[in-house]
Amino acid sequence: MKESSSGWIRYGMYLFVSLFVVGLLLPALSSGQGAEGTVYVHVFDGKSRQAIVGAGVILDHTPKVYYTDEKGVAIITGVVEGFHTITVFKDGYETVYTNFTLKENVTYVNIPMDPASPPSTGVIKGQVFLESLVGGHITAGDAIIGFESPSVAPTGEIIDVMDTSDPYTGEFVVEVPAGTYYLWCWAYSHHVEHSGPITVTAGNVTYHDFYLEYVDMSNSGLAGNVTNADTGAPIAGATVVAYNEDTGDVLYTITDSDGFYFFTGPWAGNYIVVAMAPGYNPGSGTGVVSWGHVTYVDIVLKPNGTGQDICSALWGFVFGDGIPLNTAQVFTDFGVVVYTDLFGIDGLYYIPCFPTDGSHVVGAWAPGYYPAFSDITVPPATIMRHDFYLQSGNYSGKESLVVGEVLYTGTTNPVNGANIYFASPTTGYGGVFSCPSTSNLFYFAVVTPGPDYLITPTKSGYTYTGFTIDGGPVNSPGTTFTVPSASLVTVDLYMMREGENKTCLWGYVYYLTLGGTPVPGVPVKLLMPPLGPIDITNTVGMYYFSVTPGTYSATPLVVLPGGVISYDYATSSYGSSVWSGTISPGECRRVDFILRYHDDPDKKYGSIAGQVIDLSTGNPVDNFEVKVHTSSAGPYTMMSGSIASGTGYFSFPGLTPTSVTWTADGGATSFIYTLDHVEYFTITPSTVGAPTTSPTLPITFTLNGNTVVWINIYINKTDLNKKAIIWGYLYDPVLYPMTGEYIKIINPAGGGTDVTDSSGKYLFYVTPGAYTVTPILIGGGTIIYYDFNTGSSGMAPWSDTVSAGEVRHVDFYLREYKPPQNCSAIAGMAYINPSYPLSGVYVKADVPSAPSYGFYGYTDGYGHFEFHPLCHYLGMSWDWVFTADMPGLTLDRIEYHILGSSGITTVHSPSFTFNLPPSSILWVEIYYNKTQPCNGTVFGRIYTLYSYSFADGATVKIYDISAPTTPVGSMVTGSDGLYTFTVPAGTYKIVVTFPGYNTANAEVTIPCHENVYKPFYLIPKPIGPIEPVKIKFIYKGNGTPVAKLGVNIVGIGNFVTDENGTINPKIYAKGNYSIHIPGFVPSTPDSIASFVVVISTDDDDEELALNPDGTLHLKPGHHYTTQVVLTEPVAAPSKEEKKGKGYYSGSTVAGAVIASLIVGSVAGFLLRGRPGEGYMGE
Repeated sequence: MKESSSGWIRYGMYLFVSLFVVGLLLPALSSGQGAEGTVYVHVFDGKSRQAIVGAGVILDHTPKVYYTDEKGVAIITGVVEGFHTITVFKDGYETVYTNFTLKENVTYVNIPMDPASPPSTGVIKGQVFLESLVGGHITAGDAIIGFESPSVAPTGEIIDVMDTSDPYTGEFVVEVPAGTYYLWCWAYSHHVEHSGPITVTAGNVTYHDFYLEYVDMSNSGLAGNVTNADTGAPIAGATVVAYNEDTGDVLYTITDSDGFYFFTGPWAGNYIVVAMAPGYNPGSGTGVVSWGHVTYVDIVLKPNGTGQDICSALWGFVFGDGIPLNTAQVFTDFGVVVYTDLFGIDGLYYIPCFPTDGSHVVGAWAPGYYPAFSDITVPPATIMRHDFYLQSGNYSGKESLVVGEVLYTGTTNPVNGANIYFASPTTGYGGVFSCPSTSNLFYFAVVTPGPDYLITPTKSGYTYTGFTIDGGPVNSPGTTFTVPSASLVTVDLYMMREGENKTCLWGYVYYLTLGGTPVPGVPVKLLMPPLGPIDITNTVGMYYFSVTPGTYSATPLVVLPGGVISYDYATSSYGSSVWSGTISPGECRRVDFILRYHDDPDKKYGSIAGQVIDLSTGNPVDNFEVKVHTSSAGPYTMMSGSIASGTGYFSFPGLTPTSVTWTADGGATSFIYTLDHVEYFTITPSTVGAPTTSPTLPITFTLNGNTVVWINIYINKTDLNKKAIIWGYLYDPVLYPMTGEYIKIINPAGGGTDVTDSSGKYLFYVTPGAYTVTPILIGGGTIIYYDFNTGSSGMAPWSDTVSAGEVRHVDFYLREYKPPQNCSAIAGMAYINPSYPLSGVYVKADVPSAPSYGFYGYTDGYGHFEFHPLCHYLGMSWDWVFTADMPGLTLDRIEYHILGSSGITTVHSPSFTFNLPPSSILWVEIYYNKTQPCNGTVFGRIYTLYSYSFADGATVKIYDISAPTTPVGSMVTGSDGLYTFTVPAGTYKIVVTFPGYNTANAEVTIPCHENVYKPFYLIPKPIGPIEPVKIKFIYKGNGTPVAKLGVNIVGIGNFVTDENGTINPKIYAKGNYSIHIPGFVPSTPDSIASFVVVISTDDDDEELALNPDGTLHLKPGHHYTTQVVLTEPVAAPSKEEKKGKGYYSGSTVAGAVIASLIVGSVAGFLLRGRPGEGYMGE
């Protein structure tokens, strides 16, 4: 019995296994429906880890939303096994998009959420109510609303008013950054209404309504013509302001092409009418407006001599607590101060000549009010309105405003970012004003009047040299002054860079007596050393030269005869028109000049002056006879140096007639010489003209009134046949000479270095040959050269061949430049031995202690590179590492030194560590030998889809396939999206990461000595569905829908068309998408099995061609119809084909079950053990 029962047990086991196998096979033989499970979504705060209650969870972009319970959990049942997408949202948090795969009955998904950034904008919302409808066709929706104040919103921005069901009522809404706004509202035949201040806070709605008062515009009018007072011609585009003295209402308009203006329906009363236009002084008139009449007020404007091409105009009103102020002052950063009671209109100001060279700071202030400031740009030939709104405080009305600028000593160049300390121990007032890094303007409001005020600016790397009050003379640092009551006090502070030469020559030019009337617009020339600079006295008659210690001569270049004397404050002595003296280190010598004549009101005199220079020595030449004349005047002759011995100076003041052609000639009989060339230019009271060069004498030119023509005559008194000269000047963007800057010969190797002198001049004595010369500046900038010998110009460096005996004059001009502040620079050259410039060398300088900071690039076509200015990085570490690399070549050596220092350091490795002091330039020369290491280069650009813009800030890493975990190189792309790696030849993997985009990677094989281009196109990560797209698939030919078609949109998901052949994917943004048809679910056994997309059309049946990369451009919310075509015709399958192709009937399944049972039973009997033997050897 034991053996028999054991056999039956084994038989039962095999029967069980057979049924189990059949159970496993049945799902595969069924219709294919997958198993379902449950997903537990746990949502919590990513920082606090606390559960988030009430978060919305969306599965696969379906309409149904599941919300998390008190434990932060949302339960989703009936989820089919496979890949799914989850969207989680909650107020106050950033929306999260993630994917998961359901493989078992239960899946847990953890979702951390980050708090959302707080809003920065708010909303102004309200209604507009009209008192009356005009003509039955004007409604409240025709009203307009605008911004009066540009403090946050742009000037002139108009807010649309929307119609409602009530024609008397309109609605408006506008989103703006948080801040305070002033709005106005106007409708036809209604008075304009002003809102007053509207404060908008971030994330909130502020309400304001406008109620517009009706006015019968047919009953009154105000009109007139605005004309030129000299010619009577009409002035088009003039601004006309009409002020009602009875009501305080202000209207303004613009004259038409005939100079005519017209106000329709102004309120009755007494009016002051003011007209303003660029290039004219303002004019006014008065009139009385009454009902039923048109009042005419004509206004004539006097030209002010500036011209619309030089100046524009600015006007407006200054309000204090909403009321026009007639006690206010408007001031500018270019020295203009005006009052706000133009022609008796309270609050009205006018600046007739507003510079058009860019943005200017304009401020307004009144006693008892806090000042207001604006950055204003007025286009050329334009008159623009700008109003100021001041707020009062708990003030006595006696307080004053102190305002000014920080300027570079002797110039009007700004010094930004200074801190100004201002206090008086007597009054107890004190404060500190910190100028932004982009501004040099400062002010102290509500200043208690009184004595003993001390003002001191500080800025790292700068020294305080003096100040002026209300445009007066310069006061020494530490001088105290008195602030008057209820006054606007302008204070300009002067500073210069530390480490820079602090020696200077400066002073004033006065009429008649020392300390008399200052004379602006007078050129003052440094005669010695020769070729010295020219400075034109400013509005207070001041000139200034920054010089090195030494002996100097200076003189004013006057146009009138009558005599000039000088006064030297160091020696307390008077002297001739040409002052000479020795200036010690650190000394700022003050020398004033007194003109012994009155001004020339008719500006009918001119002057010719100059110097004679020996080019072989650079010294001035006396006893060279100079002759000037016209066809009707002269000749006038003078020996150079006769006015001041040893200067080579000559001068012919008081010449008439002007505006005619003059001739200058000259020669010498007391010594042998050869004339090299003549250089001459015109000097006006405001500018120094560009020089003209002539190889010979005589020269001819036009001499205009109130101008000086300066002539430099260059001769050779020694033999120059065996050498040559390269020389010139370095000028900043406003044509001021730049002193103490390095000019270097960068080719040939080991070329000389010169430092520009006080006139900005450099000079190289060279042997004949090819040379390349360029300035090496800490601050960098765009540098243009001008070669006077060839008349050519271009971007620095300058490069040409210099012949024997040639004197090559090359000036350098900076087009853009900001003076460096305690900064440094790194520059140099790369050469192939022995001294051929080498381009394309990769150079890099970085700070090891701050890996994110560094500079890199390649040597240019001249073999040159520059890194500048190095400012922000100096405080982090003084230790820098320099690296050079050039594939295909081997390094011989690197030589480096600080320009201006002695000693050169030589290294033989491609990198070295160095110390970079402030205000210094490290010069590096890299020498290579021609060898061939086996390296290759891979490079390319990183693009972002679907805009195809460059990825600025993408991280690119390259991995050797043999060591895939450690990158052999890494870099971050710049604004050009470019990356490059030079590595040994081989196969590599490149990985690109960029915030907001999917990671991209690719394998590349880099051959020896070759360049491989590999671009990357980054796909954005999903940011949330916007609008569904409807895509319908139809058969090409008959247009019937394709049902149950499997469709894959890359990056969006998988879809199956419905009975209408449509899918409704939700795309995240318009762009290019790839559409694939990986499978097809047939609706009947006889359906077609394979399709290919051939063309796409939109709602208007306009064909949309495929992009070159095979993608289609889709937009959210649009409908598309996609035609598909058979890859090959297929007949309906037979029963035998159905069997071969996996079709199963019910009888087939039943047969499989019975067969399995029989096979299991037979297997049990066949494997039974014989009597007396155990199972499996039992």
